[in-house]
Amino acid sequence: MAVVATAAGVHPRTSFEKTLVVIIAPGTVSSVNWEVPANDSLELSNLTISSTSKSVKGALRVQLLRSGEDPENFVSAALGQFESRPAPANLATPVVLAAGQKVALTVSCNGDQPACQARLELSGQLVAKSTHTDYSYGVLETVVAPGSVSTTSWKVPAKDTFQLTDMLLSTLDPRSQEGVATVVLTTPEGKKTTYLSTRIATLAAAPNNIRTKNPITFAANDTLSLGVSCPADQPACDVALLFSGKLS
Repeated sequence: MAVVATAAGVHPRTSFEKTLVVIIAPGTVSSVNWEVPANDSLELSNLTISSTSKSVKGALRVQLLRSGEDPENFVSAALGQFESRPAPANLATPVVLAAGQKVALTVSCNGDQPACQARLELSGQLVAKSTHTDYSYGVLETVVAPGSVSTTSWKVPAKDTFQLTDMLLSTLDPRSQEGVATVVLTTPEGKKTTYLSTRIATLAAAPNNIRTKNPITFAANDTLSLGVSCPADQPACDVALLFSGKLS
């Protein structure tokens, strides 16, 4: 066990590992979750998704649950993306969950097929809930109808700076082969810098975990955007972006 000096004093850190497993019958939906203890915060730095189901269809979501709010999807993916190999995501800057918040693994299993099974392995550090941290994260998700374009964004608060270190890009329906997802920085003056542009087809095997070689600096009032272009004559494009970094 290590200790970390913070603005509130010195607090212990303990290693954390947890595995969530869902096994469900065809045509049903099931969810399991783990709650952060009352006196702790969780610095979540690693998650690995896997499935022992073979040739099954369904949807898998890794979600953050807050009391009284809609679930926030860290990962939205097709269950079949994980049948060949586990999909790990290792974050340079952890996602911090507060006491009482929950991490959930939610799986929906299509009918007329074998049962579905999925596994989520979590690891990181448990720290006292009073621990000061400049870690920050956000989730951008958009569902785009065929033949249309959509953008969702997050703005850096005034007087703050954000250092982007991690992106985890996932798609719920990898059949959207010709769709394109882009991650863009836009300044208040309208200057745009594209940091990622990828066909949704590249996410068909597994979510794309991207760690920047060097932190990408966003100044106050800069905007981080997820844009998705979804061509006609294919399913809707459902894309989620989990990002993390340091806000100061």
